[in-house]
Amino acid sequence: MSDLSTCIGYMAADALSMAELLHSFKYTVPSYHTGGEAHSTDKKDNNGNLVPYHSIITSLNMDWIPDFHTDSRQIQVHKDSQFFTGDLSLWPQWFYKAMEYLPYIRARPNNDKIKTHEFSWAWYDMKRTDFGYEEGSAFSDISLLHQDLVDELRAMSDKLRRMHLNCVLLSFAPQTYNLTLFTLTTFQQFFLETLACFEFLSFWRNMHITSDELAPLRQDLVGAVTFHLNIVQELFMKGVPVWLVHHLEDLSRNMTIFSEVILHVPSHLIKVHWVPLHCHHYHRSMLLLLLLLQFEVG
Repeated sequence: MSDLSTCIGYMAADALSMAELLHSFKYTVPSYHTGGEAHSTDKKDNNGNLVPYHSIITSLNMDWIPDFHTDSRQIQVHKDSQFFTGDLSLWPQWFYKAMEYLPYIRARPNNDKIKTHEFSWAWYDMKRTDFGYEEGSAFSDISLLHQDLVDELRAMSDKLRRMHLNCVLLSFAPQTYNLTLFTLTTFQQFFLETLACFEFLSFWRNMHITSDELAPLRQDLVGAVTFHLNIVQELFMKGVPVWLVHHLEDLSRNMTIFSEVILHVPSHLIKVHWVPLHCHHYHRSMLLLLLLLQFEVG
């Protein structure tokens, strides 16, 4: 990691890393895409030519840039039990003031650290061997998770009671493999988001920030992406991973750039075919609404 991540004096528009998003976003970001479409603009340069609608993505404290062209507006649970770029612990989500605790979600640890992590089951990838098929059942694909896995999830549920219904379903309601996969993954997402909300309210929201003190970088947090300079500066000072999206024509001529990188999808975030069930196919806003309701109820 460069010295930029530990030095005072750099501003939100500066870049430890920078990359150009040559393709358009697959969705429209309110207030950023003012033309109504993510891939078009009416702005023209001094010669009367349309300005290319590319975006520049920078980060003050991270040395890699997510490939947001792979980020879909629809969220699907995949056969590896992850939501791909919709997974709140694997991919930085857009910053929304109404859900400002999202950047503080715990990021999935490296494989060599996940087994010893206190919340290791929050990132467990469900396998076919975890699914105990019932002998004599008229339905070949309906059963329960093995009891040892359910016991681990119940221990997590005892720490954060918001996931009680999901834990009950996994313990006592036989389902198909796909439905069990979806219930388990949803349980994990609820756990991580509820934990982030608790830590935000109890620590991050009232964290004291001074202009001459920079908090250590918390790479165990997933962070956020935004086009607001003030949000970038605040998260940077707190040591939270953050990425800034710029219009090409809005780049500062005085910005400090340390390195240009290639847009990247982390190796642990592999897109395996999604589970072909209608209930596993969500619009992005619908999943966020479900998560918010889960936090408020119970």
